Amino acid sequence: MADGIDMLRIGDAPPGSTPFYRAPDGLHFDGQNGRVIDYGHTFDRARGYRVFFKFADSNASNTWDPESLLQWCQELEPVDAGQRHLKMTAGRLARQCVVMNREWERLGKPVDGISTEPQGRA
Repeated sequence: MADGIDMLRIGDAPPGSTPFYRAPDGLHFDGQNGRVIDYGHTFDRARGYRVFFKFADSNASNTWDPESLLQWCQELEPVDAGQRHLKMTAGRLARQCVVMNREWERLGKPVDGISTEPQGRA
């Protein structure tokens, strides 16, 4: 999280509390019939920028390493418009995190991440 708060990982979220879940045959997505999902970037001081997905009414979230999420997107064969949108959104967020992580690493991995304040005179 860019506000300087470290991420806290407790372990696997209870079943049904996050959009993604592991099963014996791999990783699955369950939007639970249109339940509202929040998503975006988060910052972990140890791992850099990651993509998160969470149900809007839940405190638990899934965070993805951006390269891992890009790989998952390549493997996903969308079966409907919702999955196509998920693949497009996840890929966009992951590519943004890849760029932010490159800058974070170039700057020596500052503990508060990279500055996201607007700058310049465009």
